[in-house]
Amino acid sequence: MEAFEREFGCEIVYLPRFEDDRGFLNVLTPAGIGETPYMYFSVTHVGKSRDADQWHLHHKHTDRFVVLRGEAMFFLSNGIKTVFYVLGHPDRMLIVPPGVLHCFQNIGDVPVEIVNLPDAVYDPEDEIRIPVKGAE
Repeated sequence: MEAFEREFGCEIVYLPRFEDDRGFLNVLTPAGIGETPYMYFSVTHVGKSRDADQWHLHHKHTDRFVVLRGEAMFFLSNGIKTVFYVLGHPDRMLIVPPGVLHCFQNIGDVPVEIVNLPDAVYDPEDEIRIPVKGAE
């Protein structure tokens, strides 16, 4: 399994994929990625964002996003510099470690379907939300 180090300790990990004439299967929790005690699935409508007006970060937990359908642009920041990555392949996982501000937007023409496999159960006390200046 290849992993490419990105800004702020974030990574894009290529997930194992098995394909034949019936379709394909992607492994979402391959060995070495960590435990998954909690998982959720979300749908974001075309042109809509998750947290574009209030980015957030986690003190302790790591998010692991996989886009199952559609295209999402993920915005990542250390508070000084901001980068973005476009994901639209179910064979890639974006890993966002603690301390990285993040949000995403649906940039495709269909609802974007995302699964997140964080390494801890959601705890609102672990999250900080930062209002974005000028966001509506």
